[in-house]
Amino acid sequence: MNMPEVVQYRTLVYANSRRSRVESLLDEMPVGLALLNRDRSVQHWNRAAEALSGRHRHTVVGSRWEDGLLVALRGCAMRRTFLRHREGHLLAVEVSAHRLPPALAGADATLATLIAASPVMPVLEHARGNPELDLLDTMTGLGNRRLAAQELESYLIRHQLQRWPFGLALFDIDSMQALNARHGFECGDRILRASSLTLAACLDASDVLCRWGGEQFLALLHGSTAAVEAKAELCRAAIEQVSLQWLGTPVAFTISGGVEMAGTGDHPHDLIGHAAYRLRMSKRLGRNRITGCPAGQAE
Repeated sequence: MNMPEVVQYRTLVYANSRRSRVESLLDEMPVGLALLNRDRSVQHWNRAAEALSGRHRHTVVGSRWEDGLLVALRGCAMRRTFLRHREGHLLAVEVSAHRLPPALAGADATLATLIAASPVMPVLEHARGNPELDLLDTMTGLGNRRLAAQELESYLIRHQLQRWPFGLALFDIDSMQALNARHGFECGDRILRASSLTLAACLDASDVLCRWGGEQFLALLHGSTAAVEAKAELCRAAIEQVSLQWLGTPVAFTISGGVEMAGTGDHPHDLIGHAAYRLRMSKRLGRNRITGCPAGQAE
């Protein structure tokens, strides 16, 4: 080995040793971290990122950052970034990128941080902490129909006393019967769980999400008409991005929804009935869509 080859070999050994030390340090960090090269390909996926995404680093290293890991939905009034979990559902995350000094991780290295941003809904946390109240759906971990009815009454009282604006969105997984027939009921259960996690990731802590029954979900959404319809549309767009692997076959599906805003003197049955009517309109118009309130409807 001549002198230039020796220098090159020592440089390579030093670079690999330096990178190994950096990766060991990243693995000790409690937040999800991805080390990216100049092509935005993942060079290291730390342990916290593995836990957050359910993806082992060997399945991630070498893939492009934006090509399959992240989903940025910006086609509606709300903007949110999601991480694809190995099980197929989407997780809301906050992502930031920081350039690293060349001496630390080589030229053009970027450190991306992933922080879970899915909301913690106090009502659901209370129900999970008090299982004797029987307010949870065992399949999805969301609130059940009983909790939905209780919270809708509470929301209406708050609306009447404080003019607290909110709306109701009723979602239904499209063609669920056909999905069950094609892939089996165990796959159908996976679809329900993936839907519940993805829908929850689209909402805020002030909202409530419950399984209404079968393949239907009921969301109580705080905000103006525009804000409520934007959340419902974000839910639709996010579900459209979900893809499960079932027995080696990718399984994709969509949802339809109907939205109704609370008004003075409204009764719970009327609100649900109006949302259900708009849900049926979404189905008749081709599915995979949200039917909102008529223009000019009072909040």
